[in-house]
Amino acid sequence: MRIPKFFNGKDKLFFMGNYESFRKRGSNSGLFSLAPAAFQTGDFSSSSKLIYDPLTRATLPDGTLTGSPFLGNIIPITRVHSTSQKLLEFYRKPALAGVTNNFTQALSRPQNRDQFILRLDYVESAKSTWTGRYSWADENESTPGLTQDGGKLITNLEQYMGSNTRILSPSVVNETRFGYTRFYNSVGTLLAFQRDVVDELNIPGLKGGDPVSWGIPAVGIANYTGIGDSTDGPF
Repeated sequence: MRIPKFFNGKDKLFFMGNYESFRKRGSNSGLFSLAPAAFQTGDFSSSSKLIYDPLTRATLPDGTLTGSPFLGNIIPITRVHSTSQKLLEFYRKPALAGVTNNFTQALSRPQNRDQFILRLDYVESAKSTWTGRYSWADENESTPGLTQDGGKLITNLEQYMGSNTRILSPSVVNETRFGYTRFYNSVGTLLAFQRDVVDELNIPGLKGGDPVSWGIPAVGIANYTGIGDSTDGPF
């Protein structure tokens, strides 16, 4: 009876692994210029600029624009569009005196990085050596804005590599290599894959689209900090 000979990896099989992790928790102070709290409810009584009722606006034959201002320069809350009211969730009330630089808050900026490498070497014989390697890495970094707007950087990669070095003759050596790399990189919104604000607002003609592009639509406000994301990513 023949007894099978089991594999003996001594002096033939070698391996190594390496894992690295990086965590950084930093923050900075954000300074914003927000519209007065009264303005956010439609009360412009403190403003010298008259707010006209758009339903009364008309253009005279000579091109003059006419209309009636709201009583007391206050827009009734019933006349404020529901979309505008929903957008106020992503705004803030001023916390400091003044019409500019009247709101400050700490903005956290977390950074996470991880990577792992595994390598195997196998000496098949004096004439043949095999090598295999697997690499993985992941990185994400958030840059928040006033509320839930802001940017997010995501990078993820995997790499597989294998090779064989074989001595064919005293003067000929052959090396065969093969590999596969998967790389993903995205610079997009902070709410990507988390919240479809566009569909929540139900703005006619607009759709949230793919989850990777979810976020808050950008709304500019003259003389004040606006609302929403500055990028529609991903890139």
